[in-house]
Amino acid sequence: MAGDLSATFNLDGGHLQRYLQQQTRIAQSLCEQLLLHDQILIPASDYLAAAGLVLLFGERAVISLLEADQLRFVRLRGLFGFARGEGQDGGLVTFQDPLGQRPQDSSVETSIDAALSLIAEKITDREKLKQLLLKNTHALELSQVIDIVRDDTISELRHCALWRSRFEYKHGLLKLPKMEKMQVRVLGPDTDSANNVVDAFLALALMNVEIYLANQFGCASTSTASPIGDSLNLKTKRLHLEHPARDRVWSFLEIASVPNLAALTLSDTQKFSDLLALTRNRNAKVFREWFHSTANLSEKQVFAGYIDLLHEIPWVQKAPVKAIRFVLTTAADLCDQSGITGKLAGAFDTFAVDSLFKGRSAKYFVEDLRTFSGKIGVKK
Repeated sequence: MAGDLSATFNLDGGHLQRYLQQQTRIAQSLCEQLLLHDQILIPASDYLAAAGLVLLFGERAVISLLEADQLRFVRLRGLFGFARGEGQDGGLVTFQDPLGQRPQDSSVETSIDAALSLIAEKITDREKLKQLLLKNTHALELSQVIDIVRDDTISELRHCALWRSRFEYKHGLLKLPKMEKMQVRVLGPDTDSANNVVDAFLALALMNVEIYLANQFGCASTSTASPIGDSLNLKTKRLHLEHPARDRVWSFLEIASVPNLAALTLSDTQKFSDLLALTRNRNAKVFREWFHSTANLSEKQVFAGYIDLLHEIPWVQKAPVKAIRFVLTTAADLCDQSGITGKLAGAFDTFAVDSLFKGRSAKYFVEDLRTFSGKIGVKK
């Protein structure tokens, strides 16, 4: 569940522009997710994240991700915030335009159309992209999810350093400061979860929504769009879904002499589709299985394990596979004195036999990445 790839809604409508301004972080997160997982789910109230990915990586790359079922969206219709009424108390609420005219409140199809209209000049097959987004969307009502996570969010706020006993109220309501009568506050660019208790409450709610979705869809890990960051250490126990491998993959690849893939793909977006192809091959699947199996190991142990992989002898170099190679090539040479068949057999030996018998090992994916990165010229 890639919450950090969503374009979190802002009331000023600037969330797409802010998304694009974070292109380095977005690229790094997307590459991480592709290396470590078979499928990425992005929670969103609208489809500006999809528009942002098209602008950053190109229409072809996003279509390829959707066609391969590597990318899906969890559309949560509506917005949430903390609302205060006429009294001092307030609570976590969801709200929608009853006419459904805003992209956050409209139907999935209308919301997709609104996002694609913003990048119309950058896409050539709008209908195909739209149909793929429709197909790759799980539609949920945000109000139902907020109802589920509300009690947990209040409970966790009580353990926050910003909590004061005077904030307590009843029936799922709180008396939080810095709120005017009939005012609603949502997450935005001015959010200060370290010092503002309302913002901390909203940040916790967003994280709980993401964790709930991750559980519902059986995700192996979750990354959050919540601004809670490192300022409040509130979710350590419940963030067991965050796979330790994600924090180590870049340092591992650096040790393995693989350049920063995020920087490379941003410098030459035409090659992003080549990276996508690599993440779908057999070697990538084996690498993910191997890397996730090291979740309980230290970085030093992971690197030691990788060194062991480097010393593995490919199956093609072992008997009886070497015998099979010998029989295939020798028999072909005997059948054709002209040597033509022998040449064909040599090609078979080089490509087919090696491909069939070299075995399943994580090291081959690292070699694939090295080869890939060596073909990309970084623009100066």
